[in-house]
Amino acid sequence: MFKNKWVASSVVAALTLSAVPAWSAQAQEVTPIASNTASAVSYTAALNDASAFTYAMAKTPTTDLGSSVLTLAKANFPVAKNYYDTYYQAVEAEAKNDFASFSAVSKYATTVLAVTAIGKDATNVGGVNLIEKMVAYAQQQKAKGDVDTAFELLEMDYYWLLTALDANDYAVPKANEADFSREAIVDFLVTKAYSDGGFSWGSSSEWATGADVDSTAMAITALAPYKTQPAVDKVITKGLAFMQSQLSDQAGFYSEWAKGDSPESVSQLIIAQLALGINPQQHEQFVLANGAWTVSNLLTSYDKAQHAFKNSAQGTVNQISNVQAAQALTAYAQQTPYYDLSAVDATKFNYDTTAPVAAKISAVSDKSTMLKGTAEKYATVTVKSSKKVLATTLADGTGRYDLAIAKQKAGTKLVVTVTDAAGNTSKVKTVTVADKTAPAVAKVNTVKAGTKYVTGKAEKGATVIVQVNGKKYRTKASSTGKFSVKIPKQQTKKALLVMVKDTAGNKSKTLKVRVK
Repeated sequence: MFKNKWVASSVVAALTLSAVPAWSAQAQEVTPIASNTASAVSYTAALNDASAFTYAMAKTPTTDLGSSVLTLAKANFPVAKNYYDTYYQAVEAEAKNDFASFSAVSKYATTVLAVTAIGKDATNVGGVNLIEKMVAYAQQQKAKGDVDTAFELLEMDYYWLLTALDANDYAVPKANEADFSREAIVDFLVTKAYSDGGFSWGSSSEWATGADVDSTAMAITALAPYKTQPAVDKVITKGLAFMQSQLSDQAGFYSEWAKGDSPESVSQLIIAQLALGINPQQHEQFVLANGAWTVSNLLTSYDKAQHAFKNSAQGTVNQISNVQAAQALTAYAQQTPYYDLSAVDATKFNYDTTAPVAAKISAVSDKSTMLKGTAEKYATVTVKSSKKVLATTLADGTGRYDLAIAKQKAGTKLVVTVTDAAGNTSKVKTVTVADKTAPAVAKVNTVKAGTKYVTGKAEKGATVIVQVNGKKYRTKASSTGKFSVKIPKQQTKKALLVMVKDTAGNKSKTLKVRVK
């Protein structure tokens, strides 16, 4: 068995950044974006936003969210106090069920990485050795593949296996060493390099289309700890040359699907660069004459409006692209191999126990069908009337929220609360529904010549105004709406103008009344 040793060059060691969370004031900031690309953005700010978006999309960590848990733990993003315990309990429950729901090597490997990243031992998950389960599953699939090529293990499975094993120098079970010792996996991968230096996710698959940059980067990342071996060094060198040959003029990789440079592809390269101990900003092979380099390219896919990463500079925010961008930027910020989890210290994890500030709310009236405002980004905003929940929504990356509500009666008190991704809840914010509805036109009884009063019915408590010869006379309607306005005696056919003004200042249409 090889001893897992991550390769780092002396020049990189001299340039290493402090391995602290990217949002710490101690982090060394750069401007990792060329002037001829997208508007400049701090990579640490982008990392913080990408982590926040990842957390918002994985607030309840199930075993399907191992990649998100790994991302948050590695970046040490503040999460709920019980977040990692909740995830680990979910994995323990799977262990008790013999991981019956796991149906891919990558699922096992991602779980190994996540469990290790939160400071747990993957060889003892509720008394179950997850490493043994992972390798046994691979062995089972390999046996199936030996009979039917449709089940054959692909290169991608071996990338995941090796990366998971090396996360904390986990031992391969003796019973599986013939096929899955580190030596066996490395030898297998070395033979799978295409003549052009690239790797694929599965060269023997019927859907294989040859080498691709994502798979090549993942292969390099997996093989990086073994770079001192001449054969491995050779395939890594050729693999990097292959990726260089695919480079766009902005130091990324064009994707027909994304219709632009793919953030996922360049993220995998950044992770590979750090796995090799290379600072991307100093990697001449991938720094172009125009100033573009891998991290600057990645940031062109950052959405400044949504505060998360898109699937391309021209695309839309994408959860997978965002997670991989967060992982790449974490590796860059910490200047360490991303999957080296041997030094995890769970006692230093950050936890979010601070309640968010109360929501800011725009004016709301009895005509409103939308409640708008701002709150903590990605927090859940809830509006209630009494104890009834009218609506709930998630604030976006800028903190903006829109809540569709039914029209409420004027005077109704709406209570708005903000609950962040960690489950902390703000103080309540109360807003009173304003009256913006004009009162109905007054109902006026017949006014006869010589009468000194105009009587009728209007909105209760409203002011009734009668205009006679340009002069206004007024009174307040009673609690039942009845009113009586004293006016001078009028002659037959004289026109009186009657208008109602409610307590909120809204005015009715003017009613013209003829004296009989």
